[in-house]
Amino acid sequence: MRALCAACVVALTSKVASQSIDEASGAKDDILLCNGTLNDANATGIYPFNPDVAPGTSIQPVNASWAVTVTEDFANGNVQLAGWYNTNGLNYSDSLTLGYDVCSVALTGYTENTLRRGQFDNGDCVALFDEACVQALEQQSQDLALYLVGNPKPLPDSNLTADSLPAVCDSIGQSMEARLPDKCKPYMNESWYTATGYALTMNYESSGTHASRQPLPLGLFFGNPRGPCTATGPSANETWNLIGAAYGNATVYDYLTYTVLPILTVFMPVANARRTITIISAHTTVSCLRTNEYSPGSRVPPPLPAPTPVGEEGGLSGKAIAGIVVGVLAGVSIICLALVAWWWRKRKVKTSHEAAVAPRAHENPAPDPRYGGVVNELDSSNVYSPELPDVASRMGTELGNSEKPAELQADVPRT
Repeated sequence: MRALCAACVVALTSKVASQSIDEASGAKDDILLCNGTLNDANATGIYPFNPDVAPGTSIQPVNASWAVTVTEDFANGNVQLAGWYNTNGLNYSDSLTLGYDVCSVALTGYTENTLRRGQFDNGDCVALFDEACVQALEQQSQDLALYLVGNPKPLPDSNLTADSLPAVCDSIGQSMEARLPDKCKPYMNESWYTATGYALTMNYESSGTHASRQPLPLGLFFGNPRGPCTATGPSANETWNLIGAAYGNATVYDYLTYTVLPILTVFMPVANARRTITIISAHTTVSCLRTNEYSPGSRVPPPLPAPTPVGEEGGLSGKAIAGIVVGVLAGVSIICLALVAWWWRKRKVKTSHEAAVAPRAHENPAPDPRYGGVVNELDSSNVYSPELPDVASRMGTELGNSEKPAELQADVPRT
């Protein structure tokens, strides 16, 4: 199974040299469901979206859907993944009466772990990426759309004309590809990341400008140089317009059914200076398309292995690192507090002990060993008495230092 996933990643997320549409399956006549029905696909996924792009106005609300199909061509041994959109009859290209224009941006280049996450996605891309990444993509695309069409130059030399929308959509894609949001970097391989912008029009033909920037995986292309390609179904009154396709031989069937196509649908002011009614802001819906329904008799691939938590594939995540740092700081703080408490307690005990053993002023002195252990209360070496003057001093006073003492004569012997 790991080998299968590795091949899947190589096929879906790496830089695979793109083939020309005329040289491989991908031209109008080779789109397997072109002029057919989505019911003929082996696997299908349909994702409606209904954003309120102009609340409180008379602008017609959105009622649209995305679809993805995987179809086998048994006769030629080919398999094809195709993306479709259904606007319920509205022309999303340069309609001066609709009140908005629409660009879509398809993203490719996610990691193997992100692909595994995608098998749990319900279409809002929160499982494939996360809420923060989705919001970052929405904000980035909305800001770019308003920058490009929010304030057109006035006529007759305006930068926005009836033919401006495809170039606007392509510019949004190029700008997003050049600046992957930081919140999305854990989920994408930046070396393989692509963002392809294209207009949602009922007769859109690919401008082909993306091919000069970076090849797309599995020969993926958008639009159809040979003209519109539509399909019906699942209901008979539904019309689906092709947005692009990827293809390969029969061995990539499982890989294509695992594929998740992240697509941004950007509603913006009409990209034409002649607009009379238009929304003044931009609104983006992020959708993740994958097959989740299989026709009878079609192969249902086994589930992919469970994904690993983001950040653990090549090291610790930012949250894990932050948790470790907080834990270490908390541990150091506890140790420091314990040392301070220990030092304070030791100091307190020492002070109490010294106070207990110190001699007091009124206590008897210790026995003097010079006197056989008897206390000598009159130890002259320790007692000073001003009443006992020095003997030499007394002698000097009584005799006088300048007087010579009288000599006593001896008895004279008698004769």
